[in-house]
Amino acid sequence: MQGVKHRIATIQKGNIKAEIALDCGGRIAQILYKNKNLLMGDMKTWRINPPLPTPQTTDFIQYFGAETWIGPQSEWWLNQDLNIEQRESPIKWPPDPFVSYGRFKVLSQTQESITITSEPSPLTGLKMTKVYEITSDGKVLMTTHVTNTAEQPKKFDIWHIVRTPVSAVPSFVTDKVSYKVEGPTHDYERMVIHKLEENELYDNMFNFHFDTEAMKADAQKRIGEKETTPVYTAKAFCSYANNGLYTVFSERDDVFMVLHTDEFPAKDLEEGAAPIEVYCYYDAIENKGFYEIEFHSPTLTLKPNEIQHFTTVIEVNP
Repeated sequence: MQGVKHRIATIQKGNIKAEIALDCGGRIAQILYKNKNLLMGDMKTWRINPPLPTPQTTDFIQYFGAETWIGPQSEWWLNQDLNIEQRESPIKWPPDPFVSYGRFKVLSQTQESITITSEPSPLTGLKMTKVYEITSDGKVLMTTHVTNTAEQPKKFDIWHIVRTPVSAVPSFVTDKVSYKVEGPTHDYERMVIHKLEENELYDNMFNFHFDTEAMKADAQKRIGEKETTPVYTAKAFCSYANNGLYTVFSERDDVFMVLHTDEFPAKDLEEGAAPIEVYCYYDAIENKGFYEIEFHSPTLTLKPNEIQHFTTVIEVNP
């Protein structure tokens, strides 16, 4: 598709603007507050020709922004006959290309909201319709409706992934038993360094965040070591609900974001998942990297033609 560029749709309310990439999974490419992007990404990326999703599209291009994935990861390529090699591969990667790069069309749009939809993924039979809205009180609402167009029931969960730069360190409130950290992602990377600090408002509660300054100092000490790397990776899992919400905080240059979904019973999650999962990739020498803030829905089982939805709220300077 030489010469084809991404179509970008825009919604705006007051000082907040969201730009949606219709040719790249219908994701939010940018959330701008007073013209400053709060997400990880660069609009120069959107000038690159978008990949056309096919069952053979297995090269993953990281476009960042905020998007939707369908879980669990172990079944991304499992129940399909269109790419046998990928189905039999022990590497459960990449995500469904029709989810990552699907073409979306606009069903309706106002100045502050938009509804978009795509064709069903031929790998799963699941069809996504997304609704984005900016409210008058500074909230960006991110809602994904999933329809089962297959002839048999489908069991899955919905992931909302919001990527932020390393300058916007995410944090969450937890007790000592409702979180864990697993990593690094690869053997050649280093385990992230994190902090668990006492919360000033609640007894026996703590604030979790990744400690980039400690990782910088650690990397400097290791310069010159054989077979070392300045890249630190890991994922934090949290199942603690703060006042009925699964919540992550993010601050960048005095702009504050509060991201949350409604609480639901942990037993309704896919095995091994948590309501909140935050991935860190940090190059401590270059001071580059990103965070992935993931919100996971309860496990959903849809009969043919049934629809379910999941909403994440992003509050800007609440």
